[in-house]
Amino acid sequence: MDVNRTISDKKTQCETKIVHYQRGGKGEGIAAAISPEQVSTRLKNFASIIQENPVPYSVQIASYKLLDNYPEDPTKYDIENQKQV
Repeated sequence: MDVNRTISDKKTQCETKIVHYQRGGKGEGIAAAISPEQVSTRLKNFASIIQENPVPYSVQIASYKLLDNYPEDPTKYDIENQKQV
């Protein structure tokens, strides 16, 4: 096995995984974007798709501390973050 060739081959490979979820839409905006070209086109046209078919929505922002399983004591990440700040 030629290690240099294997490394060279790996450098030329590119892999991307995209998870797409869409709920609702009208016209062309409802079709699933499957291929990379379709995803690119959807992203480029996103603003106009939204402007043509606006839908009201609301959100509520809450702290993670409201979760039942949120740790009461500082975690190791909290402690490390405090050291860095």
